[in-house]
Amino acid sequence: MSRVQLLQSHDPKGHPPAMSKWRFVEVNPEELLTDQNARTIEDIEAEKPVLCASIRRHGVLIPVIANEVGDGRFQVRDGHCRTLIARKYVDVRPTIDVAVTESVDEKEWHRLRDLYIYNHHREGFSVSDTAQLMAELALFVTPEEIAAELSQDLDVVNANLAVTRSPRTIAASQQHPEWDLLILLALSEFEDDEPAHEKLVTSLRDDPYEFDYTVRALRAERERREAVDAVRDELRETGVTVLEADGTAGRDELPGATTLPLNRLYVSSTDRTVLTVDTHTDCPGHGAVVRPSFGSRPTITYVCADFALHGHVDTVVVAVQDTVGQLDDAGTTVVDADLPDTTEKLSNLVVSADDPAVLTVDNHTHCPGHAAYVTPARWSEPTVTYVCVNYTDHGHVRDESGVAAAAAAAAFKNAESSRARANNKKWLEDALPRRRAWLRDKFFPELLASDKPLSAAAEDIVLAAMNLPGDRLQKAKMKGNVFACELLGLKAPKPGAKHPIDVKRKRASIVVKGKIMLAIVLAAFEEYYDAEHSKTTWRSPYAEDQFFFTALNTLKYKALHVEQLVLDPTADAVKWPHLAPAGARTATDDDQDTRSSDLAEPDSDADTVSGTDAGDAIQLPDDTGDTPPGTRGQDEAHTDQGEYADATDDDSSTDLTRELADVA
Repeated sequence: MSRVQLLQSHDPKGHPPAMSKWRFVEVNPEELLTDQNARTIEDIEAEKPVLCASIRRHGVLIPVIANEVGDGRFQVRDGHCRTLIARKYVDVRPTIDVAVTESVDEKEWHRLRDLYIYNHHREGFSVSDTAQLMAELALFVTPEEIAAELSQDLDVVNANLAVTRSPRTIAASQQHPEWDLLILLALSEFEDDEPAHEKLVTSLRDDPYEFDYTVRALRAERERREAVDAVRDELRETGVTVLEADGTAGRDELPGATTLPLNRLYVSSTDRTVLTVDTHTDCPGHGAVVRPSFGSRPTITYVCADFALHGHVDTVVVAVQDTVGQLDDAGTTVVDADLPDTTEKLSNLVVSADDPAVLTVDNHTHCPGHAAYVTPARWSEPTVTYVCVNYTDHGHVRDESGVAAAAAAAAFKNAESSRARANNKKWLEDALPRRRAWLRDKFFPELLASDKPLSAAAEDIVLAAMNLPGDRLQKAKMKGNVFACELLGLKAPKPGAKHPIDVKRKRASIVVKGKIMLAIVLAAFEEYYDAEHSKTTWRSPYAEDQFFFTALNTLKYKALHVEQLVLDPTADAVKWPHLAPAGARTATDDDQDTRSSDLAEPDSDADTVSGTDAGDAIQLPDDTGDTPPGTRGQDEAHTDQGEYADATDDDSSTDLTRELADVA
């Protein structure tokens, strides 16, 4: 279609457009009349900077349409913006092309109709079309030249070119032309990761609000993988063999049963010195397994591959052997943990049909069937469970109620372990990054953009936080209130420089100061969850945790299910049937026929031993992901559990929590 055809006039009676007489003239834009524009224009340079830059560089490419009104003057019908912009550069381009038409308006309202048609039906390129056009331009000129010719920022050009290098993104954008360039750019990052790309597309389609969080989560996951790869490369450069975890050995994630961490190995059967990196470096089996870690450098576990081949022994196996030896010395028969029907735990037996007393180690020692089996434990001494072999031959009877109770307790413990693993993972991988994204990218940007002061509920949160026991506010301050700076859109504090929050506070209004205080409070409580141990907050919340999540509810945060457990521990009963009232039962105390602390995990019967060669490794059951008993406090931000026990029972903090709950 020619330029003349594009400039056809409209028939006032609604008939198909017909060609009218046209002539093209060059006119000084300052001489054109622009007083009949239906569009409100205040500052053309501020409102249309890209069009201004384009006309400054290339001139007016599409002629303005005008009517001649006598005395050599022309009234603009279409192209008012182009004319206004051209006037600003008349010293460089003194004239512009004008298509003069003889078409006139039979009625005054026809002019308004035509203005609407001229402007309303114009449509720019879609985002994907723009990207592909720039990709075609890139075949001939550089991105810098494209930016100059199209009057675009170079970053915008590069973003468009990046999008075109992602066929998955282009295909998705053609079905969703409403997606903007930033969305497409985020999608293009995951061109080589089909599951991640599909997850983002699904998020945009089903729950757009979650898109930013999903992008951050996927980027974080990618960064963790890259960090793991970087650490592996560092280890290889120092001559350390890097082993791949196969995920089949429970929590340790070590490659098979013949590989164990150094802290679970003795030098030899005669040298019970636990191996260290320094003492093991020269061993042919020396290696390392690298695992991702949330919010910190990947975890390196130094191991020995084929440890038995190199003379090392499993500390757990040695502990079992020692325990078996002690039982032998005491005259107790050691049996396999896979009990036949004729053998039963003492706790499941009574003395006889006439004597309902439950058997114990003390009242059963002299029975010919007295025996025991040994259960290995990762972080403690092995567990000894006493039994009676061929118990019916010795007059004993099963305590059916006790057996049922023990089975129910074991089932409950198994289910609780599964629940802990699932919820710990959701807390760390889903809830934590999503909650922080909401605070950083949604709540505080909207709060700071508003001129309104804090609501009464938000003010209550700040005031109540000052009276809570514990030291989370103080610890965040000692660390520099880094996350508070992030929430306020400030740079991270630097040693020796003025703190960004102090700088902002000094020139802030009273309204803004209130918002700064809220950011400091919420960030301090949020930073507490950087600690690895905090993943169990959903199960055992302190008063401060309940305060924080009540505050978030007050601020309209939509908590995930695992976060809701902080305030409503019963919420899991729907997802985990073992918590339902009819079947709920807490784990019982150690059976009275069990000696030593039983730290073996659920289903441990399948992994128990009565006698094992020290050169073999005992495969311990997977645990809930918690740190070893006795070591949890070493990695925590606090070690004084009494302080937090007091906080939980503190009447004033409970009242404050209730008050916030009422506000919510």
